[in-house]
Amino acid sequence: MLSIKKQYVTWFVWTIISPLLFLLTFNETAEIELFSNLAFYVLIILGVVVALFPINVKGATIFLINSVSLAAFIIFGLFAEMTVTFVATLAILIRIKVPKEELYRIPINLLMFQMTSVLSALAYYLVENRFVSIWGFQISLTSLTIYFITYVTLNRVILYLVETKWQKKDYGKLFGYEYFFSIFSCVYVIPIALTINYLHVLYDVPGIVIATLPLIAFSVLFKLYFLSDSQNFYLAEINKLAGKMTGKYTQEEIISLYLDSWVDIFPADTIYYYSVDEKQILTKICQYHDRLPVKENKLTEPLTKHTVLEKAWREDEILSFGTAKERAQLLSPELIYPAESMLVLPVKRAHKVIGLLLMTDPKRHVYTKNIMTMVPILHSYFNIALENANNFEELQTNSRTDHLTGLSNMRSFEEYLNLTHQSKPESNLSIIIIDLDH
Repeated sequence: MLSIKKQYVTWFVWTIISPLLFLLTFNETAEIELFSNLAFYVLIILGVVVALFPINVKGATIFLINSVSLAAFIIFGLFAEMTVTFVATLAILIRIKVPKEELYRIPINLLMFQMTSVLSALAYYLVENRFVSIWGFQISLTSLTIYFITYVTLNRVILYLVETKWQKKDYGKLFGYEYFFSIFSCVYVIPIALTINYLHVLYDVPGIVIATLPLIAFSVLFKLYFLSDSQNFYLAEINKLAGKMTGKYTQEEIISLYLDSWVDIFPADTIYYYSVDEKQILTKICQYHDRLPVKENKLTEPLTKHTVLEKAWREDEILSFGTAKERAQLLSPELIYPAESMLVLPVKRAHKVIGLLLMTDPKRHVYTKNIMTMVPILHSYFNIALENANNFEELQTNSRTDHLTGLSNMRSFEEYLNLTHQSKPESNLSIIIIDLDH
């Protein structure tokens, strides 16, 4: 999260630069008649509609608004494209309900897209007359391709610089899966934009609507396809982890494997594991942050002090919260790291809750409906593996101890002797046997 000082600077810079960019681009690329053209407002509305159907591809969220904004660029120029993108981006930010403490994300995103639009347009204007249009198009396909690739690349680079240099956050790969998918999307973004332009020339506003309807349908179908694809991914990873847990024979090994593997399947910035005893005393066993274990003293407190955990313990149900506001009336454990989304999972043995897993993430609504259909499946495997490990440990204990005295029996004694002899084969060993009688 940005410091208060940086937040003020962000808002100040946006307040100065954003209007200037709109004013300059309007003077250079637009005409006053634009505001009386119905097609301009139709493009803005359609841009918002398309933006409301994001596609989640392997954790990356992609919006198909580029076809509409590119059509606005072709038909009306840079100012219209900036306006369509500006309004659509603002609609997205409003829809995801940016929390009050992160409102600085609004000017950052709006200014970032404005700068990307201006720089990409400059690249287009530089090469516009150097490539000959083909197939009767008045616009060069090569110039449009250069514009689109420049737009996607600059958007990625600027976002990377903002997050790593200004926000001091980890960004991951600069050119990852999301980037290459966006580049590949030019095979349909440019044709759709040209189709919108062509039908606008022939039929004006109805032509724009006719050309954009397939894009909206395409966005919905693409969204459903990748939703199904993500479910297949989750199921494959769950089966893989279930197989690994089956090969573990101690509860400690299974818990460690489960916590280590969780972030490879589902989102979680921080993971807490608590045990709950018969007296309802809560003990923090371990904690992970950014995939790494965090060393700290074990916390022991009454369960009643943590209403969120107590609710999950009493109801024996998985609890999910999309925002901190949703759980405002429930006292949470003391969280060291920022948390918006929260997931509480009861850990059971012999149909009794003996522990609680708490997953948190600073992003809002990361535990989507799709994820919440998969989490119970994985967690049931975990509870079964834990139950089996507990039975195995009890069997091992019972086979090595006398059930009346609790002392080690002959089998345990022989195993200890063999282990001692194997570890120190050349050492001398003496055994004293004493028979105790009343």
